[in-house]
Amino acid sequence: MLRLVILLVLLLPALASASTCTVDIGGALDELFIGSGWYGREGPYPQFGPIWHDTLCRWAQQGAEVRIPLFPGVANTFRMRAEVRGDATQQVRWFLDGRPFAESALSGDLLYSVEVPAALVGEAKWGVLRLETQTASPVAGDARDLRVAVDWIEVSADAPARAFLSEALAERGVALGNVSRDAAPARWRFRYDPNNAGDTHASQRFNELTYDDSAFTLVRTAYLPLMRRGDAAWYRASVLVEGKLGEVRRALELPGEGLADGGRREVWVNGTVLSSEDAEEQPLPARVAARLGDGLNVLVVKLMQGPL
Repeated sequence: MLRLVILLVLLLPALASASTCTVDIGGALDELFIGSGWYGREGPYPQFGPIWHDTLCRWAQQGAEVRIPLFPGVANTFRMRAEVRGDATQQVRWFLDGRPFAESALSGDLLYSVEVPAALVGEAKWGVLRLETQTASPVAGDARDLRVAVDWIEVSADAPARAFLSEALAERGVALGNVSRDAAPARWRFRYDPNNAGDTHASQRFNELTYDDSAFTLVRTAYLPLMRRGDAAWYRASVLVEGKLGEVRRALELPGEGLADGGRREVWVNGTVLSSEDAEEQPLPARVAARLGDGLNVLVVKLMQGPL
C-alpha cells in the first residue's frame, strides 16, 4: 500500500499539466480572433519603449474585443503582455462574454495576469474577451482613443492541449498554402526579383505578412539562383507550431547559405526584419530560430547580390 501511495504522489503532477494557447495580437493571423475596437498593426518602434522594441502590436480602443480559446470545465488563467499608460488610479477591466470578472492595476513589467473561475468559463470552448481602462493612454500628437497596446494574450489551464489555431482556420474555411506543421520548412515559395523592383502591380510588398504568394514557384531550401548584381530573390514559408517548438527551432534552415561574398540576406519573422549585416554575435539562422513561437510563423527571406 505504501508503494502505491508513493507511486500516485509521483504521478499526480504529471497528470495535471498546464496547456497554453497564445493569441498573437499583431501576428500573421490575428484577424481570425480580433473583433471590434482594434487599430492596425504597428511597430517595431524601438524608440517608443519595451513593448514596441522588436515586435508588432495593436492599440485597443475602449471596449476592444478579441475571441479567445478557452479550456472548458476548469479555471483558466489569462496573461497579457501590454502597455497601459496613466497614473496610480489607472486600471484594466476584464470582461468575458460581457461579464466583468477582474481588474488590474498598472504593471511595471508589461505583464498582466488574472484568474477566470471555472464557473464563468463553463463548458465553452471559445469566449469574447473585452478590455476597458479607467482612462485613456495618451500619446503625444495622437488623437485616437488609445487604451491598451497589446502584444499577446495567453490562456492556460490544467487541461488537455488544444490545436486552437487549426480549429479557427477550419471554422473560417481558411486553407493555408505552403505551411509546415510542427516542422521546419523544406520547401519555400520563390520569386526572382530583377533590379530589386518588387511587385509593381500591387501595393503590397513581398515581405508583408499577408502578401498572396500563391503564384510563386515552390523550391527547396537549398535552391540558390544565379543572381546578377542589383537583383534580389525572395523566399516565403509559414510554420504552424502546435507543440514542437524546440524541434522546429533546432531543425530550421534558411535559404541563402551558399550566397557569394558580398551578398546580403534579410529575414522577416512575423513582420520583424533581421539582417546578416546586423552587429550580432549569434549567426542569423540562430537569431531567426529564437524568434519563432507557438502558432503561425511567417518567414520571408530576401537575398541580394549587391548594388549594380
